[in-house]
Amino acid sequence: MEIVFAGICCWVDAKLPNTGKTVIIPNSTRGGLKDGSPIPPHSAFIHAKRRNVEATNWRPAITVGDDDVLFLLEGDAITFDPVPAGGSIDVTNLPHVKDTVGDTPICGAADEIRAPFRDEPAAFYVSGLVDLPADASVTTSANSNGAVFATLHIPNASVTITAKPFNDGGARSLKITDSSAPVFVCNVSMTDYLLGNTADEDNHKFLVCEIFKPRSVVTRGTSRHKNETMMLTELSDIDSPAGDESFPLLKGTPGKDMQDYLCTFAAGCSDSQWP
Repeated sequence: MEIVFAGICCWVDAKLPNTGKTVIIPNSTRGGLKDGSPIPPHSAFIHAKRRNVEATNWRPAITVGDDDVLFLLEGDAITFDPVPAGGSIDVTNLPHVKDTVGDTPICGAADEIRAPFRDEPAAFYVSGLVDLPADASVTTSANSNGAVFATLHIPNASVTITAKPFNDGGARSLKITDSSAPVFVCNVSMTDYLLGNTADEDNHKFLVCEIFKPRSVVTRGTSRHKNETMMLTELSDIDSPAGDESFPLLKGTPGKDMQDYLCTFAAGCSDSQWP
């Protein structure tokens, strides 16, 4: 089975004494602003084909026709059963938010991952958190636009994905019954993702950097500044849908292959990694 991490999913070293990686899926539902232009809100979710998934205590937030189901992540620690093993983690091809090799990092604040993201996650900051052991089998690949995706390989088995809220709420789970089926863990602009709109190579990396800077209190439609740092601004609720009615254009949308959903990503909207 292939579990693809797409969109704003940031790979960092696991907290010692663990030796693997932690995938931080930051809460970017507020979107942002760059030079006066809005960066669209992103939503975090698990995307699978309806025929391949059995859900327990987890209703899909979005269904696309009769084929695709999307389950929102809303501040959850995600685990896999069986535990990933049998390989190693190679994410060297992911773009770095702060690259120690280059002269100019995208964001100077990215060399510090603050406690609310990895060590003491809260839903306000983090939509999902995944701890992977060092012997998990992870590779990367890219689409024709240069967007790079990380893929976790769990061969020859059905996989149960469990999401346990950070606030000790009830766990939800998805059993992927087809061991050959791809599953996506996404943090993307949902409307563009579902409708197949091609993303611009724009300011998404800027949004990643801003997410990891200290935040001020945010009120709808406005942003305050702290230490001359632009804070995230809540924009539209369209990418935090309550149900299928939020996307009337998707009614009757014909099913498409899972890989087709990855074709519209641009290099500016892809996974990110800290060295």
